[in-house]
Amino acid sequence: MNNNEVSKKGTLLDKISIGIAITLVIVICNEFFQVIPTHKTKLEGALLLSPLLIAPIGIIIGLISIIKDRTILAIWGVIINIILGSFPFFYRILVTLIIGP
Repeated sequence: MNNNEVSKKGTLLDKISIGIAITLVIVICNEFFQVIPTHKTKLEGALLLSPLLIAPIGIIIGLISIIKDRTILAIWGVIINIILGSFPFFYRILVTLIIGP
């Protein structure tokens, strides 16, 4: 397989990168919809900052997978983890613009 070709089969690292992204989406959605209540605990919204710590791990795993064997799943894993890693910044900017400082 050439370096420019993209494979459609996924490897374990691809699935781990996508799994990290899915887990972060579930945590963020839980903060807004409170399926599992966390506002009455000591966390109180700190879970919105979890993508800052966990998404870089998914990005690194996805990049390793891209270097090893370029697959569509790895590329999507990196893209989604980059978006989720920047989510807290966009969220704070949006809330500041809507509600005010």
